Order: sequence, then structure tokens, then C-alpha cells
Amino acid sequence: MEFYPRENKKRFLLIWRIVSKTELEIRKPDDMHLHLRQGEPLKDYARESGKYFKKLLVMPNTVPPVSDLKTLQEYRSTIAASVPDAELLMTFKILPDMSLREVEAMIDKGAAAGKLYPEGVT
Repeated sequence: MEFYPRENKKRFLLIWRIVSKTELEIRKPDDMHLHLRQGEPLKDYARESGKYFKKLLVMPNTVPPVSDLKTLQEYRSTIAASVPDAELLMTFKILPDMSLREVEAMIDKGAAAGKLYPEGVT
């Protein structure tokens, strides 16, 4: 028996399959909320996460925040150097003064999402 998340098997990787009556094979799961921070610890956290997860949805809690295309690309490159086999799904912080053009540029270059944090919340 095999399980896919949707009917279209060609579109999705196998999530799990029953190998025998006593064995279940699970593929590398995804981490859909990963905080890596910045600096030297980032490389260790990224490398460790890459051992166990295939896709990483990166939530960059950094100072200054990842909120422009250049910073997003630099942050992604730093992470990718530590986990070259992982699929990085990058996010960025939406700031009150950001233009639609800035947001679209990041999405066009592969950002998965933008996060809006009301002031004082995080």
C-alpha cells in the first residue's frame, strides 16, 4: 500500500509505503516552520535540519529583517551552502513601507511567502 497526498501520483513524491506487515517506510519529511537565525549557528542549524528534512520553509528572524531581494538572496545562499540537497522555501518580512513592486520581485525570484508581523508582536 502506498500513500500520496493527492490523486495525481505523478505530481507528488511518495510520502510513505508499507514495506511489510511490520515495516513502514517514510520518506524525508518537510519542516514547514524553520527558524535558523543568523551568524555561525545558522550553518549548524541548517546542516542538522538537512539531515532529517527534504524541504525547509525558512522563517528568517534576523536583525535587520530579510525584507528586500538582495538580503533574501544572500540569506538563501548562506543556507544553501550548508544544505545543498535541501529544497529551500524562503520567506521574508513584510514591512509597512514596502511597495508592491518589492514584494513581487521577491516572489518572482522564488520567495514562497511574506510574513506580516504587527508591531510589538514578535
